[in-house]
Amino acid sequence: MIGILFIFICGGFSIFFNFNEFLWNSTPTFLGILTTIVYLLSWIFVGSFMGWKGRKLFNLVITFYWGMGILAYMIGSNFPRSILYPTYAFMVLLCFGPLYGLAYHLSIRNYLVLTIALAFIPWMLSLLSYFIGKYLRKYR
Repeated sequence: MIGILFIFICGGFSIFFNFNEFLWNSTPTFLGILTTIVYLLSWIFVGSFMGWKGRKLFNLVITFYWGMGILAYMIGSNFPRSILYPTYAFMVLLCFGPLYGLAYHLSIRNYLVLTIALAFIPWMLSLLSYFIGKYLRKYR
């Protein structure tokens, strides 16, 4: 639980420093890129910690989190006049706003493919670090 809270705190800082650039699709600042890197590192840290502790639920939680982010983007982009659009927009901002420093520098122009790539990167980083943490615990 502490690990997920840590990720949300790092994500909040990253959203704060990337929000204007994310909103206007402009070049991210150095601080925005730095907070994106810290956000990705927090996924690695928390993933390895959860693997070390043997928290199997972590894999399900992160898969659900990134899956819901992709789903929110797909629904929100196809139904922009929906009454639930603010909810979709908030979920997309929560999931992908912290990654704007990375998203801007990827040369992917299709937003759906970009969204999937942005979800895949931290998801795989956290899964790999989870299994590395689990391996290190087993063979220490």
